[in-house]
Amino acid sequence: MPKPTLAQQVEGSKKFFREMNALGITGIVDGGGVSMYPSSYQTLFRLWQDRQLTVRIAYHLCAPKPGSELADLQNLTQLLPQGFGDAMLHFNGPGEILIWAAWTDGDITPDGKARLAELLRWAATKGYTIQLHWNPDRTVHDLLDVIEDINKDVPVRDLRWTVLHLYDASEDSLRRMQALGLIWGVQDGLYFAGERLQKAVGAETARQMPRIATAMQLGLVVAGGTDAHRVSSYNPFVSLQWYLDGTTIGGVTTRGEAEAPSRRQALEMYTRNPAFMAHDDGERGTLEPGKLADLAVLSADYLTAPVNEIGKIRSLLTTVGGKVVYAAPPFAEGR
Repeated sequence: MPKPTLAQQVEGSKKFFREMNALGITGIVDGGGVSMYPSSYQTLFRLWQDRQLTVRIAYHLCAPKPGSELADLQNLTQLLPQGFGDAMLHFNGPGEILIWAAWTDGDITPDGKARLAELLRWAATKGYTIQLHWNPDRTVHDLLDVIEDINKDVPVRDLRWTVLHLYDASEDSLRRMQALGLIWGVQDGLYFAGERLQKAVGAETARQMPRIATAMQLGLVVAGGTDAHRVSSYNPFVSLQWYLDGTTIGGVTTRGEAEAPSRRQALEMYTRNPAFMAHDDGERGTLEPGKLADLAVLSADYLTAPVNEIGKIRSLLTTVGGKVVYAAPPFAEGR
């Protein structure tokens, strides 16, 4: 199929952001990723320049190609200091693929680990926040070893680095992450792949994955999310329902109640904690006097609705900075 023109991409993105607003979404952290090159963001920048964004966005910059990751990121970020932008759109650092050798979820080679260490040390000295794709737990010690070594010279706790995915994180790995001040980004991938995990590791082991409750008890900041929309649902309420009941799209409950967050904790995974991840926690993420008027009036009470009905919740009214960006009946009347 022919590639959409810039005008078509702009219109398509506006409609997609409106769909996000219809689900109560007022801001996102875009982690970067496969096939997300610098040119992919031109549509976003056009909407921002024309003041047509209806979702606040903190975006990350993925390494464009294997083999020259550090040089490419050093070049591309020369005019992109951490936080560059405004309240609607800002640069939140490199991610989520920093070294392609670490992305395949296999065993990272000694050379790949050395290049990862060099890149992460550069990011730390530049004060960049990062997001980093990593699976599985059996190899995450390689990553944590590197970060612990960097932390001896350049403290990383205040940089708000995030490890994404890692659905099978062990308690030991979570303890090491907490000690470094890392954030754990837990997407809803197992809502779609829980049965596959259960088959791979056994039903009893799968009941502990992901260890959300354990991570929170250890004091780790755990952020929710949906990963790429081409592999997952962008609906936050589908994710919230899965965080609470651990039941897959196929109706199989793979995770046990012991690792489930409370309703409030799950909600904070989608509000307060991503705002912290984006360095926006002083302005949004909670409803408090003095913060931006980013809020949604929902079709049902999330805190009391039956858990198996949470995935059906939508927004009736969504505002960003006090401006109405989506309205459904009865709020749509007269608009």
